[in-house]
Amino acid sequence: MSTHMNPRFAAASLLAITLSLGACTAPDLGPRPQLTPPGGLEAGQSLTSNSSALRDWPRERWWTAYGDPQLDALVEEALAGSPSVAAAQARIRQARGAAGIAGAALLPTLGGQGSAGFAKQSYNNGVPAGFVPKGWNSTGTLALSGDFDLDLWGANRKALAAATSEAEAAEADARQAELMISSNVVSSYFDLARLVERGKALADANKARGSFVDLTGQREREGIDNQAPMRRAEAAAATARAAFSANEEQTLLRRHALAALLGKGPDRGLAITPPAIATVPEVGIPTDAGIALAGRRPDIVAARLRAEAAGARIDQARAAYMPNISLRGLFGLTSLGLSNLIDSGSTYGNGTGALSLPIFQGGRLKGQFTQARGSYDAAVANYNETVVGALQEVADALASRDAAAGQERDAAEAARTSQVGYDLSMQRFRGGLSNYLDALTAQTDALQAREAAIDAHFRTLALEVALQRALGGGFADNSSEKAPEND
Repeated sequence: MSTHMNPRFAAASLLAITLSLGACTAPDLGPRPQLTPPGGLEAGQSLTSNSSALRDWPRERWWTAYGDPQLDALVEEALAGSPSVAAAQARIRQARGAAGIAGAALLPTLGGQGSAGFAKQSYNNGVPAGFVPKGWNSTGTLALSGDFDLDLWGANRKALAAATSEAEAAEADARQAELMISSNVVSSYFDLARLVERGKALADANKARGSFVDLTGQREREGIDNQAPMRRAEAAAATARAAFSANEEQTLLRRHALAALLGKGPDRGLAITPPAIATVPEVGIPTDAGIALAGRRPDIVAARLRAEAAGARIDQARAAYMPNISLRGLFGLTSLGLSNLIDSGSTYGNGTGALSLPIFQGGRLKGQFTQARGSYDAAVANYNETVVGALQEVADALASRDAAAGQERDAAEAARTSQVGYDLSMQRFRGGLSNYLDALTAQTDALQAREAAIDAHFRTLALEVALQRALGGGFADNSSEKAPEND
């Protein structure tokens, strides 16, 4: 036998090896982009406050700090009946199912087969008739087959890691949905309280304007004033009625919107009567807000987990370039005649090791790898955008809250002094010591100042809610804040 290798065979082998090595190389798309943690952005000066409130993170069920049982019940009702929360929970189940499917690839598979029937072989099929079973005969087969992918390069492990991160991201999405629902319910509840309180002020304005019309008419009949003040007083009264009607409309619309947040029909909102909320529990800014915000905002956590999942998908796509080995086995029983099925001579089987190596895929592997890298780049960009937006939300809510507190104090003082001035002007007007315009101006100023004080108070409430939401609403995540390592 010749010991010299056939030149054609050697060339073919060399070509196969060259192609194989080339197939094992993923394209170089440059370094991966980095996640930017909140602590890496300058925000220390903006995330400070003069508030004396405790500098701690919001607690879970943060809305209970307002001490309003009706509000507590409304939030719980919304969380239980909200379609958006239900959809988020459904996405969690989908993601967990996908993780279970990915995890199954790491385990061996085992399957069973069995069959039974009757068969008749042809006597004229190239086999001597004496060796062919006569007539119809029963047949049977029982077999077990197994398959195990060795996952030499970790493709299946990376797929499981990606699916697990996506499932955790879905859970964070659900918490974000709950946070948005709860904060929207609280904000809408406070806005309804504002409109109800404004309605009381506008009802008092209607009454005051009506009394002013009566008083002006009396002065006209007594010859103290002409018809001009009377007409102005009637116009002012009509304006007050229009403002009251517009506020009633807004109140009904707010009730309908609040009912929709609860996942109920518009009639549900008609039964809600919020009390006047006199105090506002302030939220402090934790000293580590700039650093720890990544673990306190569910939207940031979800974005980070999706970036981690996308990073694992890159590694999975790279592993597709590499050769893989799987083990397969089969053992079973088969016989002609069911009575012989369990005899020792009926056994059959095989065991193999299969090697798969991509050589030419028409650009499919490169496309998959490039697509995975693009998904990762997009996920990192989304994370960085979410972090920047979160810091802005906290800074904006804090700046507006601190400014609103001072504005509320000034508005309350303006309402008090305007009411005193109005009372004095009416006394002078009734006594004939001042004219109509002075009294009307004082009355208008007092009514507007009262409405402004109501709006200022509830704006402070709304901004406290916005700050609670911006700080994560009591959410806490203990997973790592690090980005997937770059290759």
